[in-house]
Amino acid sequence: MTEKLNMKALLRSKANLYCKTDKRVDHDDHVDMDFSHKGALLNLNTNNGGTVIDGKSYKSVANQVLLFDAGKPHRSFTQTDEMLRFNMIVNYL
Repeated sequence: MTEKLNMKALLRSKANLYCKTDKRVDHDDHVDMDFSHKGALLNLNTNNGGTVIDGKSYKSVANQVLLFDAGKPHRSFTQTDEMLRFNMIVNYL
């Protein structure tokens, strides 16, 4: 994976677990770290939750990877159709 992402240094890797909500909940914008760096967000299952990057909404689709500058504001939103939403984020240079 490090070769495909042209990864020079791993900054952080973490998993997220979101529980189903009755209504879509949009989380606040955030940055993963206070400097420009790369983020690779891997969705592990398909549901109607997702991520907003640069104002564009991406639904959670299994095995889909979103590449973006994780030092810029982005946010997630919850799913209403599946009990759980799983994804992984890798922050790197």
